Amino acid sequence: MVVPPTPVGTQRITGVVWLDRNRDGAQDGPGEPGLAAVPVELYRVELRGGSGVLGRVGSSGATTGRDLVARGLTEADGAFAFGSLSAGAYAIRVRYPESLAVTWDSEGQFDAEAQVVVPEHGQAQAEVGLAGDVQADLRVQTPSGSPVTGTVLLWWAGPDGVFGRDDDVRVPVEAVDGRVLAGGLPPGAYRVVGPDGSSASPPLNLSQDGDPLTVTVGTDPQTPPLAVTGWAGAALLVPAAFLIVGGLLLTRAARRRAGVHPA
Repeated sequence: MVVPPTPVGTQRITGVVWLDRNRDGAQDGPGEPGLAAVPVELYRVELRGGSGVLGRVGSSGATTGRDLVARGLTEADGAFAFGSLSAGAYAIRVRYPESLAVTWDSEGQFDAEAQVVVPEHGQAQAEVGLAGDVQADLRVQTPSGSPVTGTVLLWWAGPDGVFGRDDDVRVPVEAVDGRVLAGGLPPGAYRVVGPDGSSASPPLNLSQDGDPLTVTVGTDPQTPPLAVTGWAGAALLVPAAFLIVGGLLLTRAARRRAGVHPA
């Protein structure tokens, strides 16, 4: 008897990749944000014996082969989804940055891979937690030297080290009388955004063996100073030049009408 294939279009796999700062295998609120722009690969796998628990992870040692089906990137909140799948067994593989370590995956193998069996007309889920080894110790102050108290954002530039791209991550932490203690962070370039959300520190580097740092919050993260860009000054040069040339032409015309000729 020939069994017809399950129609494609109703099955899907969803999941999330997040910063598991306390390494407990659970995403604990906004202090453990999703990781954006992380590559995720989807494979179709053949299970040995053709069995599996529907919607749950299978055994990493029970496959006989795999074929790459799709690639994608996590969204800003760390979520990913693959839709329009046929029912069957799949494997999710997360290509995480070297600056992070796996603290959890749905299969319990700590290799950033998880196998799932997607039921007909259903879905399955896979999750991967990652953490860094940086313990940040910061003294956050205003430009006048007053300690900052409230929720601040540790703005990580992401694996590429460049601010303002899709892989940036903002980690909310509490500053108490200017003191910020935060663990499980990836090493790299950071800025500290103040409680008002409109001012930030200059870039700083956080590393595993870093000493306590004093950070001054006082630069708008979206508007670099003129001394850095030079753009505003350059924009004023063009209209100024037109005014000067126009004034000279008007002066020459007035002198000609008055009968005064240039020497």
